Amino acid sequence: MSKITVVAVGDARTPSRDELGRWEPGRWLGRDAKGEPRAEAVDDTPQVRRALARGDLAEAPAPLPPTVPADPPTVDEAPPGTEPAPPPGAEPAPPPHRGPEED
Repeated sequence: MSKITVVAVGDARTPSRDELGRWEPGRWLGRDAKGEPRAEAVDDTPQVRRALARGDLAEAPAPLPPTVPADPPTVDEAPPGTEPAPPPGAEPAPPPHRGPEED
């Protein structure tokens, strides 16, 4: 069965049902344990479609898949605009030449 992402609207409460169609006491579609609206993926059933048509539930945008972060720079790579540190025991590099100095 396909899934649909819904969230509760206002004070409306739509009871959750199990696989056999029985109500789950104290469990509401589109709400968290405290009763606050929360987007949740549920089976696309006639009960959910009726609640959407009545305005008790609203279709929420599907959550985006997690993105994989870009590979962090390795120890040998320095961030752009910075110079790598000299190896241990090496003399520090002289400062860059900025042109003639005026007194």
